[in-house]
Amino acid sequence: MTDRVNLDELEALAKAATPGPWHREMIELGPGGPLTLGIGSAAAPVCIVNGIVESPRGNRDVALILAMRNQLDALIAEVREHRAKEKCSCGRALSPGLCGVCDNDE
Repeated sequence: MTDRVNLDELEALAKAATPGPWHREMIELGPGGPLTLGIGSAAAPVCIVNGIVESPRGNRDVALILAMRNQLDALIAEVREHRAKEKCSCGRALSPGLCGVCDNDE
């Protein structure tokens, strides 16, 4: 069997993180200080991506982080739904990992 994504771990990390949705924002580095590219939420700034105010890579990093965070809950639910429908090659439902009937490690 190939390694499976640990959905419980991802879900716990998502629940412990700043609630979403997250968005791109410019974060001020101290009162009156320079702005830097970052990620924020309705609650507060989340993180600074890099020290460069505007850079192509920084903007792409932010887009990726935002897409992953903002779609993570739906992705976890979709994978859980898919896993619940998995079948062993013998036709029995898998309950996570081994079949329990034919001992196939699917």
